[in-house]
Amino acid sequence: MNKLDNYLYVGSCRYQGLFKHFFPPRLHSTKEFIYFLNNFENLDFDSPMQCFIYGDCRHNLCYDKAIEFRKNFTSKHDLADSGIDTVIFEICTNKVYMRGDVPFNDFYTRNAYLREDLFDKIVMTKEDLIEDLKIISDILITKFNISKIAIITHIDLPLENGELIPSRHALVENLEDISQDLNIPIYSLGKIFEADFNGISIKDVLPDDFHYQNGININDKDNESGIVNIYFRSLYRELIKNS
Repeated sequence: MNKLDNYLYVGSCRYQGLFKHFFPPRLHSTKEFIYFLNNFENLDFDSPMQCFIYGDCRHNLCYDKAIEFRKNFTSKHDLADSGIDTVIFEICTNKVYMRGDVPFNDFYTRNAYLREDLFDKIVMTKEDLIEDLKIISDILITKFNISKIAIITHIDLPLENGELIPSRHALVENLEDISQDLNIPIYSLGKIFEADFNGISIKDVLPDDFHYQNGININDKDNESGIVNIYFRSLYRELIKNS
């Protein structure tokens, strides 16, 4: 299977298995991506608070992989030296907690019931996202000599009642507009899945709202990718077109 070796994937845990190179901790927002890139040579996974900056980095399924990433990519030169020419970011929220200039992941911070008065809760506007993506592009070019980025969106599909999730739909629409304006390739998963699976809802894809169902179709003789999840195959097909 082509493992999309020219990509570094940064995002949630959902798509890490599609890529040879990925950042194991779960980052969800543009603010977290900027912090990760700016602190690339000094990644810290060793204090409990880092779990909220580098999402869930001390989880037993993540920590060893995070340490291995830090070992393999110790300097700004290591990405390009590993054949990576594109960094692909999964942007699945425009919400983040800030403490000074340090972003804390919205999902992990909120669900850990940390004192919210310690943070500023930020909901990023379209203009904020544009500015962040320009900063990300500048950092990648000037620091890593990587000129290509791409975006994976959250899954903008209707609920079982046929209605879209308003905040998610607005974020995806903003990212689609921004990607066109900034000439950034985007993989809008709701549209990709709707094209392949008629009448699909979000519960068909993410039964628990967070994780994919298995989607196994073992009798599919045309599945050359080797990927058993039928939804991952759809994304993989689109990625291969541009790899």
